[in-house]
Amino acid sequence: MRRHLFATWLLRRSMPTNHVEAILGDLLEVSGSDDGTYRRLLRSTVWSLGRRSFAGYAAAVFGGGIMAALQSQFFSSIVRHEANLWQQSWGSTLAFLAGSMGLIVCFSAVRYGLRDRMTWIALACMVPGLAAVEFWWISAVPVAAGVCFLAFAVFSLIRKSTRRAFVSLMVLAALQPIVWFGGLTLLITPIAVFLKHSHVSLSAIAPLAVTWLIATYLALVMFACLSYVKVHRIATAITA
Repeated sequence: MRRHLFATWLLRRSMPTNHVEAILGDLLEVSGSDDGTYRRLLRSTVWSLGRRSFAGYAAAVFGGGIMAALQSQFFSSIVRHEANLWQQSWGSTLAFLAGSMGLIVCFSAVRYGLRDRMTWIALACMVPGLAAVEFWWISAVPVAAGVCFLAFAVFSLIRKSTRRAFVSLMVLAALQPIVWFGGLTLLITPIAVFLKHSHVSLSAIAPLAVTWLIATYLALVMFACLSYVKVHRIATAITA
């Protein structure tokens, strides 16, 4: 079986370990009878592995872009429209939650496909948040967005096929502020402590600080994606 080690390794990267032997057996069986079928199955496996690898890139680039754009748009709009403290509080929180949901949508759409149930649930939860953040100063828009979200939540909770997926996604969304703010605080603190107890200016270590910030962001994105994979696996196993 040494000549099949690479195929075994490749399959383990793209599917649960307990399925590898069965899939490998099927590949070996069809390889002796139909080269076209074998090639199609191999291309499908390679594409699955590539798609899963690209999903993290999509989350980091496109999902992170959505998060940054929402925060930037909101904080620039509160200056133009003179938001009070309450509006700033709920608006910034909603912008962050909608942005983190956008990161999940980008990751899920690439890894699991556009027809995946949890991808659509995440997208449906993100859209009202986007509308509320973009037009928060129009009082009717946040109210309408809230009503739409509540209606979708009731609809998802009533249906047995979407109940577990919706609840799992909401738990994951609720944990995002803790993960991001806690992670940023934990990982950026060493630089702050170093600058406080040394005579080195921030400009002197700017390249190192930028590299550390990028690494911190990528680590948090990876953690969020891995958490979503775990939640998706649990929800799919329960609703299957």
